[in-house]
Amino acid sequence: MNPRTTSALVRGFATQAHRLKTWEAVKRVSDTIATAPENASTPLALRGSDEHVLAVFEKLKVQYEGNKNIPNRTLAGLWAYFEEFLPECQDKAASEYANALTTLAMENEEALVRDLTGNFCLEQLRKKEPELFEVLAVDAGLDEAHGEKKAAYMTRKGIGRATFNNRYELGAAAIRECFDKTLRYKLLGPQIL
Repeated sequence: MNPRTTSALVRGFATQAHRLKTWEAVKRVSDTIATAPENASTPLALRGSDEHVLAVFEKLKVQYEGNKNIPNRTLAGLWAYFEEFLPECQDKAASEYANALTTLAMENEEALVRDLTGNFCLEQLRKKEPELFEVLAVDAGLDEAHGEKKAAYMTRKGIGRATFNNRYELGAAAIRECFDKTLRYKLLGPQIL
């Protein structure tokens, strides 16, 4: 095996081990909140709920103040851990992705044929899913990114590479889906939508 490949694999395993260790700390706080008697029969007991993740976020900010290894700086960073390690949140993320694609569906048929350059789809993504659009803009160096580089964007937003890449993939998939629908409509007419 190539030494570079071996080195990359070792770094990958180390990164995953670090994420798992971090998740274990997050999960301890999550378990405490979910199993607290006062939270029974409330959204706080449901690990995939927005209320639960927000409560975990607030507790992490206090309990692990100053610890840069714990995702306590941004809610998006914490959500990335829940989505990666908790099956309920993976299902929710998949559902939200499906909703993002649905919201990019064209509201009126005339808009579908407006242009086939992808500008309409980019504009729809910008309106409906601004975080996904921002990631695509930064990665592609679009004017909307104002020259901001990927590392600077991730630092400013407090997200990691995995979250950035995940948002990129979601945004790119939404654009592809929108463009595909636009092209199919242009070629086959409204019956295929």
